[in-house]
Amino acid sequence: MKYINRKNTCCSKWDGLRQQFGEDDLLSMWVADMDFACPDCVVQALEEYVRQPLGYFEPPASYFETVARWEKEQHGYAVEPEWICVTPGVVPAIHWAVRVFTRPGDSVMISTPVYYPFMNAVNHCGERKLVKSELKRTDNYYEIDFERFEQDIREHNVKLYILCNPHNPVGRVWTEEELRSLLDICKRHRVMVISDEIHQDIINPGLGRKKVTADMSLDHVNGLGYLATEAALKGGRAWLEDVLAVIYGNYDYVKRRFAEECPQVKTANLEGTYLLWIDFSALISTQEEITDFLQKKCRIAMDYGAWFGGQGYDAFARMNLATSRENVEEACNRLIRALK
Repeated sequence: MKYINRKNTCCSKWDGLRQQFGEDDLLSMWVADMDFACPDCVVQALEEYVRQPLGYFEPPASYFETVARWEKEQHGYAVEPEWICVTPGVVPAIHWAVRVFTRPGDSVMISTPVYYPFMNAVNHCGERKLVKSELKRTDNYYEIDFERFEQDIREHNVKLYILCNPHNPVGRVWTEEELRSLLDICKRHRVMVISDEIHQDIINPGLGRKKVTADMSLDHVNGLGYLATEAALKGGRAWLEDVLAVIYGNYDYVKRRFAEECPQVKTANLEGTYLLWIDFSALISTQEEITDFLQKKCRIAMDYGAWFGGQGYDAFARMNLATSRENVEEACNRLIRALK
């Protein structure tokens, strides 16, 4: 898997450091963005398209058929092509869904800690109440506290729940049994569920667990998006397998380094996504301390635990593993050296 140095390419991950962290010279291990070359099939499809006059784009029927076939073959989920519409991205889709499916005064629930744009989608909508239902944490493992989940729905008269599967940042892939329990509760209380499954194909190969999927989208995007998606789904399987090998190789490496050299630092079990949830709370207490530790002492940019909501995550951080082993090794070296 070819690593790409993305500095000076208008890349948020590397060129947006000053805007997000106030300084440039940091090792970028934050935001969910890969540093790997795109699949050759995607590059070829886009090159062929941009050689033509650029104008209005009519999505081909093959795009919808390809998406439906991928969901059926990879996830056992039957999608009719006519059900499919698209959005510019998962975040706009969530913002729109909150506006479309709720009314002023309604409550929208999330399970924290969770991808922080979920909270933004509710808070920016206006006149909606954000309800945070805490996941249950046992050491490095997270579960849905179904008793609390249902109680929060009842107490706040929740109308919409935003599901994350695989769950970002804790790395859980919810089991079929867990999803059925969650959906039964929501059905019983007439709560609509929308599901962010952008990482549905980034699953730990060692997991060996069925994935349950559901898609929702709202609008059209430009031609490049259609062509890139169709090309990736048709010809990107080998690329995906290579990416998974790199990501979960990096995960095993980080987990081993901390276990052997700094066991006070705990890593969540990474079942899905390429984002590792790290617990520094045995050594660090506050948001101020972890900011000073990561940025000033280690010179690393990571997503801070406090960004993801929830109680008691000020000393946590999220590390992006979709990068070169050299970057991962350097990050571990800096972290462990500073902790010692």
